[in-house]
Amino acid sequence: MTHLEPALKQEINTLINESMAVFSLENPTPGLSILLRAWELLPDDKQDSDEGYMLSKYIIHVYFRTGDFVNAALWQDTFTRCDQATRNTGESEFMAGKIAFAQGNMEAAKSFFSIANRKSEGRCFTKDDKQYKALLDKKEIRPTEFKALLDLSFKEFDAKNYSYALSLLYDCLNLQLMSPVVYLQKGKCHFELNELDHAADALTRAFMLEGLDVFKHEDPKYIAFLKTRIDIS
Repeated sequence: MTHLEPALKQEINTLINESMAVFSLENPTPGLSILLRAWELLPDDKQDSDEGYMLSKYIIHVYFRTGDFVNAALWQDTFTRCDQATRNTGESEFMAGKIAFAQGNMEAAKSFFSIANRKSEGRCFTKDDKQYKALLDKKEIRPTEFKALLDLSFKEFDAKNYSYALSLLYDCLNLQLMSPVVYLQKGKCHFELNELDHAADALTRAFMLEGLDVFKHEDPKYIAFLKTRIDIS
């Protein structure tokens, strides 16, 4: 990743703030002009810096929000290069899907949304994105309810997709913070990923919430591991 010289970094950030201060949907030209000026100040490897990512993101969002889908599409390749060089979490694919959707290309939109969904583990979609999410196959859509999240985490664990199962369990904790089953599953995922300190922490929480009963139907290796970390009498 490219790190800008402090003076240039400060100049870019100042221009971004100036753009935000004057931007309006009714008259986007002044704010957009400032962003484009900031973009030109970046060194040749624009896509390799955080500032390149932020500027390309702001520019393409301005074009999209003002309905200029032609220029949004022209900037899509630039935003994709910046995103993949510094983030690669599906944000550029999600924007590409939105542009394709707005232009009536549903096949391309579905493809982009599917990639974005996979890269972001479903987090790219908000409650206001129902029209985009509807293009996905049902099996691709990340649940939002506690039971559905937990059930899917079990399936992903059984399929040895431990990292994805873990991400689902973190969403579970956002909905129910004191669930011993969630902490148990979280500990098991960390254990299988060889993240043993995190495994010990989660399994300890499960034990404290429900005692030994929480391990009753589990592989004995988990309680055996926990006994190496805490005193269980």
